[in-house]
Amino acid sequence: GKLAAIPEGNGSMLDNTLILWVSEFGESNGHSGDNLMWLLMGNAAGQFRSGRVLNCGGRSVSDLHTSICNAYGIADRTYGNPAYCKGPLPDLTA
Repeated sequence: GKLAAIPEGNGSMLDNTLILWVSEFGESNGHSGDNLMWLLMGNAAGQFRSGRVLNCGGRSVSDLHTSICNAYGIADRTYGNPAYCKGPLPDLTA
């Protein structure tokens, strides 16, 4: 309610918010970095389509971070170590 009450741009702060929750392990016993679950809440002022589940095909969390940076106007093509980042996720944006 508090985020919705704060005017920002053409809407509210809530309209422009994106919350990311990431599990650091896909399988806790082996500390696997495969098949991680990433949960995005909000759509960053319409930058992301919501209400769906995507299989990102083994892409890195750095690719997800690149997509988030791009949604907020940061035009970087990689995030973190470029060796582990292919660029923004193609099916994530609206």
